[in-house]
Order: sequence, then structure tokens, then C-alpha cells
Amino acid sequence: MSKQPKLIRDILRLIEKYQTISLDILAKELGLPITVVGKVIEKMVGEGILLEQDLTCSNCSSCPLKYLCSFYKKPSRNTKIKIYRINKNL
Repeated sequence: MSKQPKLIRDILRLIEKYQTISLDILAKELGLPITVVGKVIEKMVGEGILLEQDLTCSNCSSCPLKYLCSFYKKPSRNTKIKIYRINKNL
């Protein structure tokens, strides 16, 4: 992992720490604009480093982001969030 750029190492470290993370939370943790982090994540997903999953906010109690959610109140049931995990099959 040491030959990767620092931003990618930081992203992987945060995803490892939280297991699963949303783009919103990742951008806040890194202190970078969501557009910048989004482009890096998009590239990492394209290269198979990360797995992307769509999550619908319908049941907060079973949500993998319930302790990290950036919503202060429950979002509408139609809200969709993309979450990212490290591809362990590499």
C-alpha cells in the first residue's frame, strides 16, 4: 500500500477503520470537497479496489452507517446513499 498516493492511503485507512463509509462522511473526515473525493472513489471503484453499494434509508436500526450517519434526523425513505467497502477479493 505504500506506493499509493497519500490520498488513496488515507481513504483506504478510513474505510478500514469504519468498514463501510459513505462519500459524505469520507469527504468530511478527509476535510476535502466531496467532488474531489468522489473522483478518487470513482477511479478506485473502476479499478476494483473498492466495492460500491446503494443503500436506501428505510431502516436506520439495521443500517451499517447508523453510528456515522450525517443526517441529524431520519431522511426520507427515498433517500439513496452510496457506500464503499474495500474489495477483499483482490
